[in-house]
Amino acid sequence: MTRLPRHASATWYVPSVKARRKRLSGSRRSGRLVPLLAGLALGSAVLVPGPASAAQSPCPSTAGNYFATYTSSSSTSGVVGSRAKLEYANPDLCGNDTTDSGISAAWLMYQGTGLNQFAQVGYGQWGDASSYYPDQPGLTYFAQYGAACAVHGTCTSADDPFPTWFSFTNPIAGTQIYTVDTDASNSNHVRMAIDGTTYFSTGYDPAGDWSTGRRTSYGGETQQLESDVPGTAAQKVSVYFLQRRVASGWGYYPTAVALYQADVNSNRYHAIPFTPADGAGFKIYTDPLS
Repeated sequence: MTRLPRHASATWYVPSVKARRKRLSGSRRSGRLVPLLAGLALGSAVLVPGPASAAQSPCPSTAGNYFATYTSSSSTSGVVGSRAKLEYANPDLCGNDTTDSGISAAWLMYQGTGLNQFAQVGYGQWGDASSYYPDQPGLTYFAQYGAACAVHGTCTSADDPFPTWFSFTNPIAGTQIYTVDTDASNSNHVRMAIDGTTYFSTGYDPAGDWSTGRRTSYGGETQQLESDVPGTAAQKVSVYFLQRRVASGWGYYPTAVALYQADVNSNRYHAIPFTPADGAGFKIYTDPLS
């Protein structure tokens, strides 16, 4: 089984100073922070889910990138975008959801095959003690990409290698369409959108910086194996309407056979194919929960 390249969510960057920040709405978090969990300002039309119970305790002292995902089975030079429907669920974090250091998210991605060549959009949750996004606990939408300097390995201390946006608003209950694709009206920069509205964009055209081979990826991710990916055995999270964009337009992956299971890092994480009415799909969930 081929594994999802680790550049998919890039390298975890830990800020050197954990400063207290005021909670913002729809704001960009700059600085050398960890990729995964950024955000989108979606206005006030949100529902506030009930608090989630803790997953496993305690949170470990080390962190990484752990997946329950699918990615396209081969890189293709003609792919210019990724789109899917993601169902919302409040993921449980290791230790205490609010005060500990867990991170969990669901997202889709458009990526090259080289280091830090990615743009992603989704939703997630993290705890207050996370050294990556310190003192900003809660649920949020996010969008994020690898900056050109991160792709080329030339970032300095003044650069933000993984520009990130947060909504700091709870995701809307139900299912929404998430899209990452090139935008011809904006110099072919990669845009990140939810339900057709763009909330973030790369600062460059990947044609000059990414490899020609491109992939699309979808699924769930955690910072620590003790946290849960979104979904439970009783209430699985659907990831479906799986599409990729080529020169002729958007097209469905015909079945789950067109994808391969890229990464399931824990016997508690699951990514199970199913056949929805519109395109290929799979369900992610955590079982057992503790």
